[in-house]
Amino acid sequence: MRQTFRTLVTLCATCVTIPGISAPASPASPASPAAAFETLCREQHRSPGIFLNALVRRSQDRSRPAERRAEDALFAGRLLLIYRERPELYDIPGELDPHSLLHEAMTLAPDTRIAASAVIALAAESIDRGAVADAAELVESFLPSFHPAAPESRTPLLLLAGNLAIADGNRYADAVKYLEAALEAGIANDIIRCNTIYRIGMIHALKLHDTRRARYWFNHYLERYPYSFDSALIRANLQKLESEEK
Repeated sequence: MRQTFRTLVTLCATCVTIPGISAPASPASPASPAAAFETLCREQHRSPGIFLNALVRRSQDRSRPAERRAEDALFAGRLLLIYRERPELYDIPGELDPHSLLHEAMTLAPDTRIAASAVIALAAESIDRGAVADAAELVESFLPSFHPAAPESRTPLLLLAGNLAIADGNRYADAVKYLEAALEAGIANDIIRCNTIYRIGMIHALKLHDTRRARYWFNHYLERYPYSFDSALIRANLQKLESEEK
């Protein structure tokens, strides 16, 4: 179950460009702060604690643009979650809190891909703890803060909310609402879009028993993907629905 949800979160995150550390616009001199930080990045596996502290200091530097600070807070929060999974390998400063860093990233760059990445990271951490309900509540609570006109940040959260709604007590009506909203917002990845249409149709057919909506989504699937791997199964489901209506 845990690996399944880790795969789910990974798929949702493919809709988001996960920011890292921005390279300087021009080559830095060997003695410059940028050059020193680049060296630290290359050596992070040897001194993760020093590296994380450097990231945190950069995220708190008010002289830098808010979005760059948010990138560093996101990067530090995600790394800290990873490092804490293997405390026997990494000596991490105990005062650093990944949740505070990820929330800081959302505050510094609201309604952006950075904020969406932070929400997904927090949800993944809840899923790893087996707290699927907490992950679902987290994603659904943050969704209203993402503007509908920003699909690059909103779409992955809608996809994740839809799938978590099923895992969190089989809330199929909520799942369909979020998955349909993700399609309306725009899904760039063609494989994810194809699978989402398929899943919506199957939920309507098998769980909500809404024949009319199931037929709509099955036909929509065949219009867009007539030669896909699942097209034969979709046609068989359509024929079954039609025969049941007679």
